[in-house]
Amino acid sequence: MIGTVAAIRHGRWHVNCHSMFSVGCGTELGKLNIPEEDVVLGDLDGRTCDDEFTQLVAEAFRAGGLSVAVNKRFKGGEIVRKIGDPAGRCQSLQIELDRGLYMYERRIEKSAGFAALQAVVTDVIGRVADYVRAQK
Repeated sequence: MIGTVAAIRHGRWHVNCHSMFSVGCGTELGKLNIPEEDVVLGDLDGRTCDDEFTQLVAEAFRAGGLSVAVNKRFKGGEIVRKIGDPAGRCQSLQIELDRGLYMYERRIEKSAGFAALQAVVTDVIGRVADYVRAQK
C-alpha cells in the first residue's frame, strides 16, 4: 500500500507484483489450469501503461529465459486501474509470476529455482531503473 500511495503522489511508474498458482487457478470449475507462461503482465489492454514500458518489462523477463504473456488471464486489477494514467502522470503495470518457478507451493518453501528467478528479477529491476533514469 505504501508503494501505491507513493506512486499516486510522486511517481511516474508503478509496478504491482503478484504471484500466480502454478496449478489450479482456472476459472472453470473442475478444470486443471497450468500456466502457459512464466510471467503475465497486465496493463488493462494498454489503458494503464504505455506499450513501450510494458514491452521493456516483457523483454527483460524474456532475456532471463522466461516466457511472457501480456494481458492474458491477468489483465490488471483495481490497483493498476486506479493508478495507471499513461496520458497523465503514471504508468502502472501488474506482474504475475508463476510460483512454481521459485517455491514448493504445498510446503510454502523456496525451491531450487529460487536463486535463478531472484537473479532474473534483479536484472529486470535494473533494466527498469535504467529506463526510468533515462526518462528524467
